[in-house]
Order: sequence, then C-alpha cells, then structure tokens
Amino acid sequence: MGLHLSLRTGVHEHQRAVPAALARHTAVEVNSLVGIKEAPNSLALVAGIGALVSMIANPFFGRMSDRRSSRLGMRRPWMVIGLVGGSVGILVLALAPNIPVVLLGWCMAQLFFNALLAAQVAVLPDQVQPAQRGLALVSWESACPPPR
Repeated sequence: MGLHLSLRTGVHEHQRAVPAALARHTAVEVNSLVGIKEAPNSLALVAGIGALVSMIANPFFGRMSDRRSSRLGMRRPWMVIGLVGGSVGILVLALAPNIPVVLLGWCMAQLFFNALLAAQVAVLPDQVQPAQRGLALVSWESACPPPR
C-alpha cells in the first residue's frame, strides 16, 4: 500500500495544474455568486464535500477497475467514463447559477476525475515489468515535468 501511494503521488505530480486551476475558478465563482461575506463558508462547504467524494471515489474506482473487464480492457472504460463525466462536471460548474449547482458540478468533477485517476495509476503496474518500473516512471516524469 505504501509503495502504491508513493508511486501514485510521483506519477501524477504533473497533473496538479488542472485541479489548482479548477479550485481557483471555483473560488472566484463562489465569490461572484454569494458575495465576499458568505464566500468563505460556501467555498468551505463545496471544497469539504468535494474532498469527501474524492476520498471515497478513488479507492472505489480503483477496485472497480481491478475487478471489471470488458472487450475494451480493464482500464479503458473507466478512463473514458472518468474523462467524459469529469468534463460534464466542469461544464456544470462553469454554468452554475447558485451554490447547490456549484456543489453538484464540483462533486461530479471530483467523482469522475478520480475514476480516471484510479485507472491511470494502475496502467504502469499493469503494463511494465517490476524490474523496469523505475525506469518507466523516470521516463514518464521526464516527459511530463511538474508545473512550476
């Protein structure tokens, strides 16, 4: 478990830019919807519930992608579902007229992007022999450096 978590963190360092941009957009969106006085409480609600959804979704979808198989493979369906569902969640978030819809969009994005992430994390161990994983991970990190 510890090795898996450390690999997961290392592999996806470069993907922090997208969640950071979404978080900034969400904060601005919440501020524009409820005003400066209510924004901290509303943003805390959205971020807190979104984090809870994320904590549950990632291990759930990781297990589902390990256990299910289709003619497209074990991981590909979860990647497609995650990408499409997460994109819909971002669209809902962008068009939200009030805080409950912001909450819905943020939770959808967290849920589905965690399905995508869980499947992506499992691809390296699925495709690369144990003796070659370090080299594969370094190559991947070199190709996709973390944002500065």
